[in-house]
Amino acid sequence: MTPTPPIPDDTAAAHGADPRERWLFLISGGLLLLALLMAIGRERHWGEAQVPVDLVAPKADGLREGMEVRLSGIPIGRVMTLQLRDDATVLATLQIQGRYRHLVGPRSRAQSSQVGVVGLPFVSLSPDPRPKELASRPLPALAYEPPPNLNQLVADLAESRRQLDGTLALTANLLKHQVPPSLASLQHSTTRLSRSMGDLSSMSKTVASETQRTVPSVRALTGTLQRESVQIGPAVRRTLTKANQTLTRADQTAETAAQASREAQVLLQQARPVLIPTLQNAQEITGAAARLVRFLSGLGLLDPAATPPVSQPLRPKPVPPSTPLDPHKVHPTSPGPSPYLP
Repeated sequence: MTPTPPIPDDTAAAHGADPRERWLFLISGGLLLLALLMAIGRERHWGEAQVPVDLVAPKADGLREGMEVRLSGIPIGRVMTLQLRDDATVLATLQIQGRYRHLVGPRSRAQSSQVGVVGLPFVSLSPDPRPKELASRPLPALAYEPPPNLNQLVADLAESRRQLDGTLALTANLLKHQVPPSLASLQHSTTRLSRSMGDLSSMSKTVASETQRTVPSVRALTGTLQRESVQIGPAVRRTLTKANQTLTRADQTAETAAQASREAQVLLQQARPVLIPTLQNAQEITGAAARLVRFLSGLGLLDPAATPPVSQPLRPKPVPPSTPLDPHKVHPTSPGPSPYLP
């Protein structure tokens, strides 16, 4: 057996310094581990009050344990557990920080979100702020909206593209067969409109020139009419005044004539009872004279040729019953209406 060579002095010194370096390594490693634990605790919010919140989802798509829970883009907790219930729905339990408890209410909704295309997914809660004194009440299970199915989105996109291709084909066909005739018709209409605008422009120029020539004559005529109206106005007013006076006098004359007619009718009615017996007596005297003449002629005392013709006895005419005078009816003997009355 080969004997062990003697250890040099510097190696023995190094072995003598091992315990100090070992303790220094352990202390530094413990400090690093403590810093790591403190960082993890700060990240996981160890030591802070945590409030459980339940989510009910029809399926666990977009959910996994340890996912971050955000409210308005700020991390407030994590997904702790996922459980399959008897009705094949998924119950997810969230742990959110107690200081954000009053921002989550019964109307809050959860959905899966992601920042960008390659970012980590997280659960996004919609806020439902409540007073802090009501935050201690238990919350019902919140609804969860799973992320859209990528395959279904691709199928819907393909269907939309097919419909878009059909629409583009119809549009191309319409542009090919309908647009050229429409453009030709539009061009023809534009040409006709241009011609009409030219005619209208020439007509407007003609009207403008005629108006310029007519305006001085109209102005002169207006001035003449104004001067004539100023001169004739006083004479017309005097004539109207005299006409009014004449009409007033004619009205007075008509009223006087009507009054005289009424008085004559009253006098005639008063004289009629005396005049009728007088006429009857005269008629009887005339009849007696005629009979006497005929008697003397029969005796031959008178020559029939020299006998004046005896007038026929007057027969009294039947007198119509007197009718009362209508004060509103114009008498036949009254003068006619004045031509100056309106």
